[in-house]
Amino acid sequence: MIKSTFPLVSALIVLAVIVLSGCFKTPEKEMKVAQNAIEKTKQAQADRFAPVKFKAAMATLAEAKKEIAFQKKSMWIPDYNKAKRLLKKTVEMAGASKIAAEASPEKEALQTQQLFLTADSVIGGFKKILKKNRANIRDNRFLREMDADIKAIEQEIADLIKKLAQGGFPPNERIKEIIAKVVDNKERVAVFSVFKSEKGKKRR
Repeated sequence: MIKSTFPLVSALIVLAVIVLSGCFKTPEKEMKVAQNAIEKTKQAQADRFAPVKFKAAMATLAEAKKEIAFQKKSMWIPDYNKAKRLLKKTVEMAGASKIAAEASPEKEALQTQQLFLTADSVIGGFKKILKKNRANIRDNRFLREMDADIKAIEQEIADLIKKLAQGGFPPNERIKEIIAKVVDNKERVAVFSVFKSEKGKKRR
């Protein structure tokens, strides 16, 4: 008696459908991942600081979109494997573009310039609030501490600019620390001024 091969054939068909279903499904998840990678690259200004790598990533994404559109219009069963490969390649290229942009000397120089401007603005704001609240503070020891701090900070900023002009490494992290210190001192002046003002009112 010959056994029926129908169960085996059915099982093979089901298995084939499961395996091939990934080929048929539009790669929406992969597209989202690729687009997010491109967006992060744009945020890193790769189009400005790593234009060649950025354009290559964008071209690969465009090719993936074109392939998806082609498969959707195909008279045959769509196969999105090529599109998925292109989207994966887009993510890799976008990542390389982002890294190149962040390591760009031009971008680092621009960031340094912006940090120096921010530091100058923050220092100017601190000096104004200190001057405005001197009468309220009425604590010579605290005022001397603040005056000494700001004088030392201004001197350090001048030294950093001089070293940079002589070809030194951009001191971005140090400038950030200086800005944070000045902001902290500004808050201390505001709190100390309120405290001394309230204390003076109670004495009256």
